[in-house]
Amino acid sequence: MAETFVVETRGIGKPDYSKNVSSAIERRGLRLEYHQTLVIVGIVFSAIPSPYVWVQPPLAPGVTVHLMDNMTGVVLPLMVPQGYTLEMITAGGAFTEDVMLWAYLDGFLVTNMGIAVSGLPYYENQIVSLSTTLRDPDGDFPHPVDVTLTNMGAGALQGGVQLVGILEAVGTPELPPVKTVRCKWCGHQHSVPNETTDIICPKCGKLFIVYTLGKVKKVG
Repeated sequence: MAETFVVETRGIGKPDYSKNVSSAIERRGLRLEYHQTLVIVGIVFSAIPSPYVWVQPPLAPGVTVHLMDNMTGVVLPLMVPQGYTLEMITAGGAFTEDVMLWAYLDGFLVTNMGIAVSGLPYYENQIVSLSTTLRDPDGDFPHPVDVTLTNMGAGALQGGVQLVGILEAVGTPELPPVKTVRCKWCGHQHSVPNETTDIICPKCGKLFIVYTLGKVKKVG
């Protein structure tokens, strides 16, 4: 005779997606596969001093600037290597003046990233139109990706914008173990290991800080 016993009932016989929903809301991490890595580009304008490379002085009216690679401090365009695809997935910002954001792929205007109104937050959850996948899904060619910001207001602009994308290998060797960084103080460029964040410029001797995105955790 088979033994009978009481067990606790959980669920109603359907898949439980509560953990996935919870992690998506909390955003403690991103679900990246082994062949994917994050790309973050952006810029912040403020009179507050900071060693982070993307923090710049307030932007004068009518001036246009390129966003920066937050891993290197190098201004865009960002070159997506052959064998890789890049898809921007989120963007957000807030400004004290009206701004215009334009996005370029392969040197050509591809989309308007938004017209941010002074004092109001700007956010996009998915920006599939800024993606090399739509033109070259197999990564057969390298592609420059660029985003510019123009101060459309009458006063000095403070605030900032940040775009997050996924760089994915589609049948190619891993990226080089070093990256070329740019000093925010003197503009000197040199190579450092990819995991380096706090850098003393060998030319001017000042500290500048960049991000490392190679070990972003996977939440499952």
